[in-house]
Amino acid sequence: MNVHAPTDPTTTLTARESDARLWLETLPHYPEVRGCFAFALNNGVWKEVPPIRLGVGDLARISDDQGLDALARGIVRSSDEGFDVYACPYPQPRHTRREKAAALARMHAHADIDGPVNMDRARALGLVLVGSGSETDGQPHGHAYALLSRSVDPEHHAALCRGLGKHLGGEKADATKHSDNDVLRIPGTMNYKRGEAQPVRWLIRPDWEGVRTWEPDELAHALGVELKHAEVVENAAAPSAPAPVVNVSARLEGLAREVREAPHGEGNSRLNWA
Repeated sequence: MNVHAPTDPTTTLTARESDARLWLETLPHYPEVRGCFAFALNNGVWKEVPPIRLGVGDLARISDDQGLDALARGIVRSSDEGFDVYACPYPQPRHTRREKAAALARMHAHADIDGPVNMDRARALGLVLVGSGSETDGQPHGHAYALLSRSVDPEHHAALCRGLGKHLGGEKADATKHSDNDVLRIPGTMNYKRGEAQPVRWLIRPDWEGVRTWEPDELAHALGVELKHAEVVENAAAPSAPAPVVNVSARLEGLAREVREAPHGEGNSRLNWA
């Protein structure tokens, strides 16, 4: 497998593993992190990164702290071997597949901004923000997360993600990134997209005092997003009228009478069409 030239992480390895671990603690909601998938993009093809996949598989047999350490270490060291590493920040029900609308929880909304992020708006909303390693005129692109007080359904989640992207990046927001099976970059890894390795780093850390947790409806209001709650949906189909009650006994007696009175050879004609 061809990968990019490895980087030399020796001076910052511990800090980078700590950054990756903080991402894991904040977003996939461990202990359900077992369903967080990590992938490498190699020559345009998604590949599971073996050290990470094996680490996830082992989480059920080791303690929480050991599991997070192992997964963070696998993520960072796979990146240092030259892989572009991405992961799904939502816990999935199975190790082997990311399924849309199947996450075990959607405790945040996310946005992928393929251009400069509006940092003032990000701070005002109390977001968590990852610099993806790409820049425009020295201004970082980023992956933003709005933390939620409770899990939301897939439709509400998608609406919040779209609204968040529009609010922070306008037309530079990736309109395809609004699902609970998306993959995004992890702090502590390297971005090799343009050939030269660039660090993926925290722009707003989860432990910053300004980070807030939103009620989903309040976040929707702040973003100008309308959430369609089932209990207030109008123009719902009216219930169909109940079928008329049939007097079965009377109908059978009538059919029997017709059979008895019918000319010879025609006795089954009515029963066949009843």
